[in-house]
Amino acid sequence: MGSKIGVEYERLTCKPDGSITNEGVLLVKHPYKEAKYVDEGSQAQFEWNSQPHRRIKDLTDEYLRQEDALADLCAEYGVFGLPASENGAGERGRINLHEKSRASAYRAIFGEGTPEKLFPWAGIHCHIDANQPRLVEQFNALTALALVSAAFSSTSTINYEGKNGINCQRQKALQQDVFAKIPEERGYIGSKDELVARDVRRWENWKNAYVDAGLEAAEFAHKFKLDNTGYADIRHRPEIGSGTFELRVYDSAPADILMGIAALIQGFNDRILDQNIPVTIARKDDDYLFHGRIVVLPNWKTLQSLSELQIKSGLEDERIRDYLGQIVEFAGCQLDRQDAHYLKPLEAMIDSGENTSTQLTAHLQMQGCSAKEEGRYKPEALKTANRFIRYKQQEAVERLRHAA
Repeated sequence: MGSKIGVEYERLTCKPDGSITNEGVLLVKHPYKEAKYVDEGSQAQFEWNSQPHRRIKDLTDEYLRQEDALADLCAEYGVFGLPASENGAGERGRINLHEKSRASAYRAIFGEGTPEKLFPWAGIHCHIDANQPRLVEQFNALTALALVSAAFSSTSTINYEGKNGINCQRQKALQQDVFAKIPEERGYIGSKDELVARDVRRWENWKNAYVDAGLEAAEFAHKFKLDNTGYADIRHRPEIGSGTFELRVYDSAPADILMGIAALIQGFNDRILDQNIPVTIARKDDDYLFHGRIVVLPNWKTLQSLSELQIKSGLEDERIRDYLGQIVEFAGCQLDRQDAHYLKPLEAMIDSGENTSTQLTAHLQMQGCSAKEEGRYKPEALKTANRFIRYKQQEAVERLRHAA
């Protein structure tokens, strides 16, 4: 039968000149029935939530209908939807935080300035059906997939202060910086109970920090639940349908990459489950294999190393391309022709060694834009970056329409 997959797609409202603006909240509040969006952390952001689908083509068709409706809404406000994180190119400097966000709680737990470091990031979250009999193997396999395949989605080589230097600023911020006071427990699990215990510990640690700041535990419990506390790479969401895993590592990215990632996750997951392929974890460092009926995940030390490498340099390193090349080929064998072609943007990135962040950096260099002089890009360069992402999105949408 195969699994169902659905996506959450976060974007920013952006003017034609490339400046980010606060109309995202207006799109969310608009009564237009053909397009419904969800609040996010800043007033510039809006999120589209798809229905779950067994076919990537059906997911794409739903997305394209939404895209048509979004074009009508954006025309009303003179903006477009930008699949990227905030890079400092706002009309009035920093974009305004959304009044309904949990900003005050984040300040209490992690300190002043935390919401400003957290809410500029825009991402893609992919939900796939959880398989209860093989929950542990599925979680571990998806962890090995997500932490390296995030390289495909990177658009955040420039952070909200206009600084660059690595390929994916968003993953670095969420994994290493924003929540350093209470680090996320990451890695493989040995049982479902271990995953639940991890969620409970996170919630308790956050609650204790909230209370230590002089606030009420009951107030914290009202704002935070086990399944919406923290920024785990993968969340188990048992309350959604019959249960899903939510992969949260991906940057917001052009729509063809969005569909490619959805196809990758579904094909990889379904081949393991439908063919009842055993999932093991390598004992030796730098050992892994995804081929035929063999799935050997890298050990945690190797997976961490690969994850850190792709955050730093995207797909430029041959080790990343080899790892992802195996996974894409493995996933593609599960998909029929109508869905397998959505993997083409990912295959092209493996061949070229370039993702959108790499291309963006090269584009800015060609335009004579540099961050070396002041340690950050100037406002006009940041607007240029956003116009480049917009162009990539326009190309992506046209490719999806042609393929449909």
